[in-house]
Amino acid sequence: MLRHAGLARAIEEQYGGCELPRKLKISIAGVPEQLRKGPAQRYRDHGGEEIPPRFYADECEGCGACEKVCREGAVRVVDDEVRFSGEACIGCGDCIAICPKDAVGVASEGLRLYLGGRSGRVIRVGTEAEGLVAEEEILDTITKLLDYFRENALPGERLGEMMERVGGIEEVFAAAGMRPRS
Repeated sequence: MLRHAGLARAIEEQYGGCELPRKLKISIAGVPEQLRKGPAQRYRDHGGEEIPPRFYADECEGCGACEKVCREGAVRVVDDEVRFSGEACIGCGDCIAICPKDAVGVASEGLRLYLGGRSGRVIRVGTEAEGLVAEEEILDTITKLLDYFRENALPGERLGEMMERVGGIEEVFAAAGMRPRS
């Protein structure tokens, strides 16, 4: 798995500086600093974010390592039992990395993707893709999206604007091999 910075580097190496009708911003969130600033990936042309952890109670010995490392207070150990708050969790994965018994894992492999977001003068929240996209498929998904954008966008047009102008959101998602979440 590429995970966070590795995935961002791979995207930059493969697509950074490619010629397009207009700039296209790609955001990968998952590290605490990005998530604390808000869901920026939803305001990019193409964005992804990671999924919270899953706790396996039968494997947990109640050592409290996960609670100590969680700066958001999403994990508490009470009477040797883990209590997890999905609302407080930012999906950083620190609890997964620290657990000595592998009692914490990733709830679902993959990333949530959003297309067509925009910040600035004109704000547009990106449209979420249905389901999760495996990290191994992200680069292929971006290639399809950029090819479609390159072929269909007018000069100076952002992805979200193009999505609304051409056959609609469904068509753009289909070109990238996805479907919008309903």
